[in-house]
Amino acid sequence: MAEAGIVTINNKGDITLKNYEEYLLYKDLYHNKSVNYYLVPDKIKNIIDNELDKNNVISSNTLLSKEEASWFNYVLNDKYSNSIGVRNKYIHGYVESNQQKLMEDYVLLVRMVLILLGKIEYDLTIEENERSMIKLSPSYNHYQLQLLLIK
Repeated sequence: MAEAGIVTINNKGDITLKNYEEYLLYKDLYHNKSVNYYLVPDKIKNIIDNELDKNNVISSNTLLSKEEASWFNYVLNDKYSNSIGVRNKYIHGYVESNQQKLMEDYVLLVRMVLILLGKIEYDLTIEENERSMIKLSPSYNHYQLQLLLIK
């Protein structure tokens, strides 16, 4: 963080924050791996814009972050050795005889659909608000700065 200019270290070894909001941004990126541009205060948006200009972070135009996509793969597919693989299990004609397990799979799939619907609805709301506030052209891609990742 000292090399990035977020903190300074004096001769005694004391660490001082240069910019608290920038620290919060990088802390959030470290813990959550991505930040939604539209959910942060304007001060942090300005920092994000500066960090994008300096190529310290990258933006992504995907609905799901890498971590969210990995979770969906974990639940749906057999990509990992301990995956739940719900999609793969039922797509090949498997019939679950255990009613409790069947209900667990059903509830899990309903949760996933609700998460996706919520994310889609949220993105559509953002786009509608952005278009009405600044009269954006129809070709504007509001996903451009949605997810930020440490470079």
